Amino acid sequence: MILLAFAFAAAWTVTRAMAAHLPRILEANGATSLQAIAAGAFIGPAQVFARIVEASLLSRYHPLVSTRLACLTHPIGVAILALAGGGASTASQFFMERETAF
Repeated sequence: MILLAFAFAAAWTVTRAMAAHLPRILEANGATSLQAIAAGAFIGPAQVFARIVEASLLSRYHPLVSTRLACLTHPIGVAILALAGGGASTASQFFMERETAF
């Protein structure tokens, strides 16, 4: 039980630390302040979307399948940031510009 508590606490700590530092990391990689804040604002909705997908589509599969998917997507995201730099957050700027246009 202690090991499970440690796993949850470690996952929570890493998630919150990443959410807190993501805008600064994006700015250091060339994103504008608007792009970095918009990308950071998508963390919450992305978590909700992931939980909906997990509850609907991945409920038929073993829980380790979603764990493996989560473990694969983090390095993919880092690779995208490493290759595209701050330009990886231009999608968020596109959505922000579309919202302000209306």
